[in-house]
Amino acid sequence: MPNVCFARAGSGSSARIRGSSDWWKPFGSRCGARLGRAVMVLVAEEDREMVRERIRSGYDKPYEHRGIRKDGTVIFLEVHGQTIKSEGRPVRVVNINDITERRRSLEELRQSEEKYRTLFEESKDSLFVTTPAGRIVDGNQAAVALLGVDSKEDLFRLDLRKDVYADPGDRDRFQKIMRAQDFVEDFETVLKKQDGQRLTTRISGNAVHDDRGELIAYRVTIRDVTAQKRLQAQLHHALKMESIGTLAGGVAHDFNNILTPIMAHVGYLQLELPPESPLREDLGQIMQAAERARDLVKQILSFSRREEPKRRPVALQSLLEETRNLLRASLPSTIEIRDDIDPACGSVLADSAQIHQVLMNLGTNAHHAMRDGGGILRLDLKRVDATVAGAPALAPGEYARVTVSDTGHGMDKSTRARIFEPYFTTKGAGEGSGLGLAVVHGIVASHGGGHIRRERARQRDLLPSLPAPGGRGGSRGTR
Repeated sequence: MPNVCFARAGSGSSARIRGSSDWWKPFGSRCGARLGRAVMVLVAEEDREMVRERIRSGYDKPYEHRGIRKDGTVIFLEVHGQTIKSEGRPVRVVNINDITERRRSLEELRQSEEKYRTLFEESKDSLFVTTPAGRIVDGNQAAVALLGVDSKEDLFRLDLRKDVYADPGDRDRFQKIMRAQDFVEDFETVLKKQDGQRLTTRISGNAVHDDRGELIAYRVTIRDVTAQKRLQAQLHHALKMESIGTLAGGVAHDFNNILTPIMAHVGYLQLELPPESPLREDLGQIMQAAERARDLVKQILSFSRREEPKRRPVALQSLLEETRNLLRASLPSTIEIRDDIDPACGSVLADSAQIHQVLMNLGTNAHHAMRDGGGILRLDLKRVDATVAGAPALAPGEYARVTVSDTGHGMDKSTRARIFEPYFTTKGAGEGSGLGLAVVHGIVASHGGGHIRRERARQRDLLPSLPAPGGRGGSRGTR
């Protein structure tokens, strides 16, 4: 049974304690033998700062620390404290359990497994032995690397709930499963390294009991599946875009078949009507609307096309300079255009009309992001290796990386996740079809390239990539 004491809350080390006779037994003292003594007298020096912090913060979860008996012997205690009000004054109610025997059993368990130490240490999986109270008592070098600490000593100082789990509630769910069935398998949770990086992990393991059947530890394997989850998300996105493209292509072809006779008949009527006919203006409006619909069909087909584009060597320097001049003539004076074009970047194998459309779509998108407050639009061109380019699944080789960046209002995470979806737009009604970046995605993908997006404060970069002749591995790209 736990032993109970009451401590008048103070500054941590100055708190004074009163306890029942049973409460003093772990410390080898009689009832009242230490009445009025400071709490820290009972705490091992190495753990005093941690205990002070727990008292000051009103920490109400179980934790462990080392205590000191009257004869100087070090014991292990499991503590559960809670601060309450008594006669208007803060009082700390503390339940303690002497877990020295439990820890001794744990140490014997660790020693009994010493013959497996080499296998344990050299495993590529991260192996941990932890206590129910959330302390790590053993771990291999892979575990040290996983959590981004410098040594095992640093690993053993971590509080799993506070320092390791991104969501402390996952720790509670893990323990609930362990208590119910004595094992877990592929329990997925997000852990945090000491530099703040988040890792998606899967935990498998079992509970460890002593000879009396008391739970003393969890023995678990933790695998980092962050890269696997990222690849799954990329595959899911690629399959989604492919299915959307197939659907959009079929709809576009059907719509094009409807437009063809409309435009043909309007053209025929325009030829037949006399110049002075008032109907000619109406027919002109119909033809203009049909032409806009035809251009929309072309964009949809650009997004959904699967056939190889007609590739020829294209000098990206010239295309970028042409795009810069067109944008400079059409954008307001509140938007400054800057460029950094590498003249030695070489050419790419591409359809020049489609690449021009990519650049204009990106420039127009940047304009919309800055139209209220102005800003800076940058067009950069640089030759890089595939490993530097940064887009997923690029073939080895050299790439010409095109960066279109702006200092507009940027995008939140949910918007960034959807920007290449057809018809998704943040613009108001009548301001865009939602196909601009979807067309960029389709053209770049049809050229065998890739793209990435970066958000840096208010600056946003969008970098598409396309294959080019002469690169290692058979391709180079524009990014």
